Amino acid sequence: MRAAAVRTVQEVDPIGYDPLSPAVIADPYPWYRRLLADDAPRVYHDRRNDVWVLSRYDDVYEAVRNPGALSSAEGVAFRRMYSPMMITSDPPDHTRLRRIVSREFTPRTLERWQPMIDRLAAEAVARLGHDRPVDFVAEVASPFPVTVIAAILGIGDEDLPQLRRISDDVIEMFKMTDPDNRAARVIVDVMSRRRTVESLTRFGMRFPVAARRFMLGLTAVTRRLVGEQQWAEDVARGPRGVADLQVVCAALVRQRRAKPGDDLISKLLAEHPDGSLNDSEVFFFFLLLLIAGHETTTNLLGNMVIALMDRPEGWQKMKEDPSLVPSAVRESLRYESPIQGFFRTASTAYRVGDVEIPEGARVLLLFGAANRDPRHYPDPDAFRADRDPRDHVGFGGGIHYCLGASLAEMEGAAVLRELLAATDRIDLVGEIGRTQNPTLRGAKRLPIGLRG
Repeated sequence: MRAAAVRTVQEVDPIGYDPLSPAVIADPYPWYRRLLADDAPRVYHDRRNDVWVLSRYDDVYEAVRNPGALSSAEGVAFRRMYSPMMITSDPPDHTRLRRIVSREFTPRTLERWQPMIDRLAAEAVARLGHDRPVDFVAEVASPFPVTVIAAILGIGDEDLPQLRRISDDVIEMFKMTDPDNRAARVIVDVMSRRRTVESLTRFGMRFPVAARRFMLGLTAVTRRLVGEQQWAEDVARGPRGVADLQVVCAALVRQRRAKPGDDLISKLLAEHPDGSLNDSEVFFFFLLLLIAGHETTTNLLGNMVIALMDRPEGWQKMKEDPSLVPSAVRESLRYESPIQGFFRTASTAYRVGDVEIPEGARVLLLFGAANRDPRHYPDPDAFRADRDPRDHVGFGGGIHYCLGASLAEMEGAAVLRELLAATDRIDLVGEIGRTQNPTLRGAKRLPIGLRG
């Protein structure tokens, strides 16, 4: 196609979609319908944030399978930030890391974890009872996944409250934008660079307490520069969570090096045919597993219950035919994706249809919209427990397809089976409190009552 035929940003018809807007975060689906309309541009440019948005299923599906053109190395949240986790790495680094850790997420390994997951799910649902309103997030959706992750990592129950708090703190970094204050912006920019991150991580794994003091001092200075704003609270919680997690991880690494066990940390520290992980790489996998294994599964469970509360016919159908449970979990992942979308950076000019996204641009792959695309899913705004959308993009795709996808589905199915056995109906008995995160969508408060 000739250059003259390529559409430019000025020609893209604005729709008003802003992924960072509180109104969009609260309820993104009206905007998704606008983005997915037949007369909407195939590629939307959010001028306010200078983000190029892909929302159609086929375009998102293709994009997640093109890491050569759309890089993850500047992070998957809005703000560009270096973080050497698997989801924020490109080949060949990603290839090596994936080969080493994927050995612990094979079907055989997952089968070994099934009895533990079923037991923990039964214990979690048993705490709900029928005689009082309960917060499903506080009682089940939040503690259950972190208990599973802790068991896999070999962490004791006494550390569970701290891990939940750390996970919640780290997630705040997914909300980070740029501060208005120039000095604060310089600090954040320096702290986001590769050399800084790698140096601080190595230091933190050797001297975690000193590193934590340094991070807390730096964030305190940044907060004073910014003043009393929500951004300041977010930027304080994220680094604090990372520093606290380093204290936990460094202690675990020392213990497992001295006395290896059958837990995941011990296996990650062992020699592998594809090489071994250094302490910093173990930490970042620990961080990834905590975020992906806790926060996204918490969101999955809450979103699933919200979807099913308003659909008693689907609930009854599953009680009569429990084989529909896995399908209902996958439909929940499609209908209300725990991860609404990930960002990429165009490492070269990237063309979608007749639109050329410029090199260096920030690109948002909108999983939540792609899973509601009427071109791919008939009646996409309806929740159908028997739809079984095995091709949903709630877990991404390509080389970055979620390593723990099967684990999350196992946890969702285990909790749903226990709920079906425990009650005939779930009622909402208060106001749902939603997360305020542009990347992750879930409930932070879900008051329910069990009936029957």
